[in-house]
Amino acid sequence: MPWRRRSPPTWLDMRALVFGNAGSGKTTLARALAATHGLAHLDLDSIVWESGQIAVERPADAIVASLRRFLADHDAWVIEGCYGELIEVASSRCTELIFLNPGLAACLANNRRRPWEPHKYASIEQQDAMLEVLQGWVSDYYTRTGPSSYEAHRRIFDSHTGTKIEYSDLPRIRSPLATMSPPAWSPRRVRTLDEAQLDQLADVLLDCVEGGASVGFMQPLSRDRAVAFWRRVAQDAAAGERALLVAEDALGLCGTVQLVLEQPENQPHRADLSKMLVHRRARRQGLGAALMRAAEAAARECGKTLLVLDTASGDAERLYERLGWVRVGVIPAYALLPQGGLCATTVYYRNLAAAIS
Repeated sequence: MPWRRRSPPTWLDMRALVFGNAGSGKTTLARALAATHGLAHLDLDSIVWESGQIAVERPADAIVASLRRFLADHDAWVIEGCYGELIEVASSRCTELIFLNPGLAACLANNRRRPWEPHKYASIEQQDAMLEVLQGWVSDYYTRTGPSSYEAHRRIFDSHTGTKIEYSDLPRIRSPLATMSPPAWSPRRVRTLDEAQLDQLADVLLDCVEGGASVGFMQPLSRDRAVAFWRRVAQDAAAGERALLVAEDALGLCGTVQLVLEQPENQPHRADLSKMLVHRRARRQGLGAALMRAAEAAARECGKTLLVLDTASGDAERLYERLGWVRVGVIPAYALLPQGGLCATTVYYRNLAAAIS
């Protein structure tokens, strides 16, 4: 039966849905995410199979009822499993859809190293006796049909319109945070972006626009348009016309900010700070402040002494003023919100020369 304990306090309302073949690393990733972020953890095996019995499936309506009860009981969670029909039920509630697809050889090797799973087998001997059956089922993953096949998993992933990540290798997870303190962010400047980074930055932009942020795009924003935007930014970064800074968490890039370095010839000392974006899973953890400080440091390295920005976010205004930015004023009816309706923008500047002195 599912773990019914209420989710402990978390630094983010993450709802991660991890799926893939048996042996792909789902449990390893799910346990790390649960420990790191204080998430309730549900292994779908625990609601699919009768407790204390081998390969005896519970009634389908009882399985779905258990899953829906878990979803109703917890605001922040990680769910793992291979059951496509249950993944589809939970996918509408997840903030992160994570497809682990390391390939057949990796899954088979992981299964041979699998420790005893007492919630599934009464003894390690009983588990070992089922290994050959498990490996045969794993080997059929890419050729069979049905809800637990690669075909079904691929369809679920490709059709999901929210934030999603596919891994061919198990991602590195930060060490569990015993005190649940925010992570120590290390934003860095990047001058090139690979396809995975483009996709992750597209996730960040899509999440911000879906959340109502006024950042130059209207809803609905397609993934193709989001990726195309970051390709143009990458070209400018490679040419030295922009400084692009990014930060990542266990699931990949989750925050970014830009400095527009290319300015008119009579303003060589100035840069515009733009597109300060933080994925909702990483907010209220100090990432915005870390990105701003990193942007200021990058501006100094580029010889800039004056930064200018504008924002339509009250939360961002409070952050900027706390960091020493000076409020110039408000321009009413400046832009449309993603869902429609005009909003004002507030203009700020930061004198880096004065900040040093």
